[in-house]
Amino acid sequence: MLASGLIKVAPGLMIWTLIAFAITFFVLRKFAFGPIQKTIDDRRDRIQQAIDEADNARTEARSLLEQHRTLIAEAKSESADILAEARKVADAQIARAKEEAEAERQRRL
Repeated sequence: MLASGLIKVAPGLMIWTLIAFAITFFVLRKFAFGPIQKTIDDRRDRIQQAIDEADNARTEARSLLEQHRTLIAEAKSESADILAEARKVADAQIARAKEEAEAERQRRL
């Protein structure tokens, strides 16, 4: 206790304060803490679900990207094969045309 008398211990007031605190605590525990905890749990579940969905989407995107890369590689390989075959056919046609031209030239002479 201070000498000036500003702080006095009032046992009755302290008891009533503790009773009011206990009543308030139990009322909040009964009616507020449950719904608040449920809201927190629901939000945690929604966030976890969103994270899981994002992970699944990322996995699917990686799979699709790999499939597309494979398809592009196959398409490039196939186009290279087609070009090589076309060059062979073109070279054969050019050679045949040269032979025919040479034969025609020889025949005219």
